[in-house]
Amino acid sequence: MRYLKLLGLLGALFLFVPSANFAQNNGPHVPSKERVKFEEIRQTDIDANLVRTSVFNYGLTGRLTANPQQIPWEWPKNSRQRYLAAAVVSYGAEVLQNGQPLRLFMPALARSDPADGSKDWELMPVSGYLNTALGAQAQIANRLNPNSWPAIWPDKLEDQNDPGWPGSFSALFGKNAFNADQELVYKLGDDKYDRFDYMPDATDPTRRGLGMLTETRVLQWSQVLIQDVVFILHFFHNDGSFDLRRTGVNIALFDLVGGDGDSSDDIAFYDLVNDVAWSTDGDGVGNPDFGDSPVGVVATSYLETPGNAVDNIDNDNDGEDLSPVVEES
Repeated sequence: MRYLKLLGLLGALFLFVPSANFAQNNGPHVPSKERVKFEEIRQTDIDANLVRTSVFNYGLTGRLTANPQQIPWEWPKNSRQRYLAAAVVSYGAEVLQNGQPLRLFMPALARSDPADGSKDWELMPVSGYLNTALGAQAQIANRLNPNSWPAIWPDKLEDQNDPGWPGSFSALFGKNAFNADQELVYKLGDDKYDRFDYMPDATDPTRRGLGMLTETRVLQWSQVLIQDVVFILHFFHNDGSFDLRRTGVNIALFDLVGGDGDSSDDIAFYDLVNDVAWSTDGDGVGNPDFGDSPVGVVATSYLETPGNAVDNIDNDNDGEDLSPVVEES
């Protein structure tokens, strides 16, 4: 049997993470001016290893509809053998409003003002992290296309030696650190979520949502041991003025094991000890695109979330047994 391995930093788990990402423990925090912009929503397809899928810069990979321009998770690439329709990130937190607890949930899609649908309450891309000069033709900023990079990176302006990193790529491992065969990067924000009157930013009364900013990276390597793997990293940051002490993060998975027309017999399993969720096909037979090939398995592994977001150490002991311990140098 062939196995399709799609691993992300977050899996289909709802988590409560009382870390520095959500509580400002390092002195007074000055919120940034970074805000979302609907007009900068983009799609970019990835196929730098054996997995092919579409990436959207508001927390979604895969497809929203049957639009043929949107590619669900496919393996091997260009085979039309599909395993996952979409993976979508969302998060929420409990805050205080007028002294009373209020729970806010920030979805990545399909949320708007029910009164008239005129307001989008979804996560959206933070402005400035792609080449807006290309208009609608712009891709999400990615390693393989320098023309997709912004003129400057808004979060690198404080680099005194090279403010904004013009002409360079902001990679996971540093400026122009081209380690992965493909790497996409974007930021998410929630400041358009004005369903409630909660104001997360004491410096900006027009800002709504939770005041969260999320840096997301999607990486592929063609190295044989991980050529069936896509890594998705979400770095959550409380950019508001107030602590978020009770929080949750969720990844919703929409299975499509066996392809279109054959997903009704999908079976899902999970292993909370090893932090893995996977789906397989009930009878092992897919749609005509699979031919005589048996249907494999799509798995999502929740790899790591530091209990303390500033020391890079697995101090909450949720990593794999016998895995390397990362310590501060």
